Amino acid sequence: VLGMWLTLMFFELTDEKILIAFLLFRFFDIVKPYPIKKIEKRFRGPIGIILDDLVAAIYSKIMLFIIVFQTF
Repeated sequence: VLGMWLTLMFFELTDEKILIAFLLFRFFDIVKPYPIKKIEKRFRGPIGIILDDLVAAIYSKIMLFIIVFQTF
């Protein structure tokens, strides 16, 4: 929930943006590009999960900004 909230913060919520944000967030949360994987390994347990979600949300937000400003 925190990751999606952070990804969509400051965006006008439309169905398209919510769907794109969800897909981006899930992509980064599953693939775990650098430094997400490193953070998850460094911080085990609940803290690692929360931090990994926050970094995935930041990546998702950046990509969503790029997509929104290029297409909408």
